[in-house]
Parts: sequence; structure tokens; C-alpha cells
Amino acid sequence: MCVQAPPGADLARVADAFGDLLYSITDAQWWAPTPCTDWNVRDLVAHVVAGNRNFTKMLRGADPTSSIEGEPALPGPSLREAYHVDLALLLAAFNAPGALTAPVRMQVGTVPGLVALKARTTEVLVHCWDLARAIGVSPQVLPQDVATAMALFVRSHRFALPIGFAAARPAPLDASPVDRLAALLGRVL
Repeated sequence: MCVQAPPGADLARVADAFGDLLYSITDAQWWAPTPCTDWNVRDLVAHVVAGNRNFTKMLRGADPTSSIEGEPALPGPSLREAYHVDLALLLAAFNAPGALTAPVRMQVGTVPGLVALKARTTEVLVHCWDLARAIGVSPQVLPQDVATAMALFVRSHRFALPIGFAAARPAPLDASPVDRLAALLGRVL
């Protein structure tokens, strides 16, 4: 008998990799710069927490332009806890019956829930890369998650991907798959 993974399994796996990195952040690193030039580590983590909240709201029918919620202010344990609490709510929303076929209004337009799930997974994955780079470790993401994100980006030509990624940058020929994805989403390697 084959047991099918829940719809949000890919997001859960990528989000767990991001969550694991949260426990590698030292007190001094919360203020370190990230590849997202306008954000330090605290800002980046707070952005991911707020993104999880906002996607949960959009899955419940909220207008994406009004769902932007203030980001948690404090680094450390409270921000780590907020990440895990909001992630659990997001995964429950994506795993709800009918969530993957229901229309989701995003800032880029209305998409099926499955596209919203892939978009959120891609965003968390690239921010996992950002966080790993900022704190000097390698992101622990699976090749199939990178391949799925890359396929979504190439197939969609940015449709349904979160707004705010910079123009694609070149990647060295020997770049890892996750580095190539980061470059495609505007990160400087």
C-alpha cells in the first residue's frame, strides 16, 4: 500500500530546513546583513514569519493587499516561536480539504491553491538560502525541492511567485542547483 504525503509536505520539508537554521543563529548574527540587501537576519526571519501569516489569510479568502501584517519585532526565542506557530497554521490551511483547488487571491492574481502552495514553498526555499548565506552555513534543502521550484519559475515566467524578487543574475557553470535557483531569483552568488 502506498501512503500519499499530505499536500503541504514539500512546504513542510523546506520550512523545516529554514526552521533548523533559526537555531544556528547566534545573538550577534541577528543583525548581520543578508543577500536581501534591505534586510538583516532579523528582518529576513520576520519577513518569512509575516509571509506565513499572510498566506494563511489569503487561503482563508483575505484580500492580499489588505493582508499585510506587521512583522514580529524581537529576535531570538520569540521570533523562533512565532515562526513555528505561524508555520503550523499555514500547513493546516494548505492541508484543509479543497485548499489546493480553491482559488487564492494573491498580489499577482488569482491562482489555484496548488500554485499558491508552490509559490510559498519557492519563497521559503530561497529565503532558506538567504539565511544560510547570512550566517555562513550551507542550506540543507533537497534537490527535488530545488527542481520543483525551478520548474515553477521557468514554467510560470514569474507568475504566482511572490513579488519582490530581483532580476535574474548569472550563475557560474559549477553552481549548485540551489545556488542556480537563488541566482535566477536575483541573488548575487
